[in-house]
Amino acid sequence: KNPDTEWDKEIIEFLLIGDSFTHGASANEPDTISGNLRKLIPKDKGVLSLGQGGSGTLIEYATLREYLPLVNAKRVICLYYEANDLINLSDELKNETLLNYLNDENFTQNLYLKQNIIDKMVNEHILQEVEPYYRDRENNHTLGISQRFVDMKQINWLYFIKLYKVRRFTIEKLLRSPNEEFMKILKLLKEFTENNGASFYFVY
Repeated sequence: KNPDTEWDKEIIEFLLIGDSFTHGASANEPDTISGNLRKLIPKDKGVLSLGQGGSGTLIEYATLREYLPLVNAKRVICLYYEANDLINLSDELKNETLLNYLNDENFTQNLYLKQNIIDKMVNEHILQEVEPYYRDRENNHTLGISQRFVDMKQINWLYFIKLYKVRRFTIEKLLRSPNEEFMKILKLLKEFTENNGASFYFVY
């Protein structure tokens, strides 16, 4: 949801990582946390949000590793959501690609060089997951994304419902919360941020 111009600013006052609250699910960009911060600082300084719904702490660390070195950020704000961030982390610790970030400080996928591939994957997701929803909703009358403006609130709400079905909270999962790994990643987040000349803030 970042305006493209934010990436070109010489100084990024705030760089945010987190899940759907940080991303601004069901909110238009000016009403997100980053959008509100943008209203409070001079226009020549930037705010970037790297938050994405469904993210846990390991994805957030990987995201920071990929994108923080590309900008001159002064402050990194990590927003933590108690209800599901540790559960998300449990799933992420089973992902071999993400574990590379945890075990190898030099690992990178150079994602900034692969934006065309990322855009293609997002478009495919919209075509496969979002458009069929609107076709059904309009009594099987075809409704293409390109044919009609779709409110971001509706897309994010659909995404939220899907996540809720996948990520049902259970006592069993909570009892297996990866607290040690969580503390390790927090230390890595702080260390990586400070090594890149920024201050680290953890928001509970």
